[in-house]
Amino acid sequence: MALQIIDGPPPQQSVPPPPADDIPPPPPPDDPPPPPPDFPPDAPPPPPLPPTCNLTKDEYELLWRIQLAVHAELRTLDPYSELSQSYESEISHEVLSKVFSVMQNEARSELQERDRTYIQERVRAMAKEFRLVLMPCAKLRFAKLDRVVCNIGGERGWAAGTVQALNEDDPSDPTGQTLFAYVVKIDP
Repeated sequence: MALQIIDGPPPQQSVPPPPADDIPPPPPPDDPPPPPPDFPPDAPPPPPLPPTCNLTKDEYELLWRIQLAVHAELRTLDPYSELSQSYESEISHEVLSKVFSVMQNEARSELQERDRTYIQERVRAMAKEFRLVLMPCAKLRFAKLDRVVCNIGGERGWAAGTVQALNEDDPSDPTGQTLFAYVVKIDP
């Protein structure tokens, strides 16, 4: 172990001043203004309005809120970003244009439940269309209206029926990513 010699005075240690009873506590930080009601709590604020934009500030912020809702729905449906950026852009553009147009015609500035429902349904439908293009389903053995016999389990076991639909969304999957190959109406 080597001994190190240091020239000069020893380093000064800072000692906090004793607490004073007459010093008031610092004021609390100013809270930022609350976001508009349609913004999710963790949503970023809209970017600054471009100088060449022909929209009012309110229209621009409305477009931003709609875009956030569309983006959130896309992330719910496509958490691993399997859809290409161009497909996502096409979906965003179509849904954003439609919702913004309706809201402008009705002179509304806040998203309503029916707007959110439309966004959810239209984004799901378009994402499903693009998925079928990108990842076509396996060739099915039966066609619509074919007579089939299905194993439905339970006491009944096998039951005859008719194919009513092909590649339908599973209603128990909120993301819309699971498809039923067949929907069969069982004979009475």
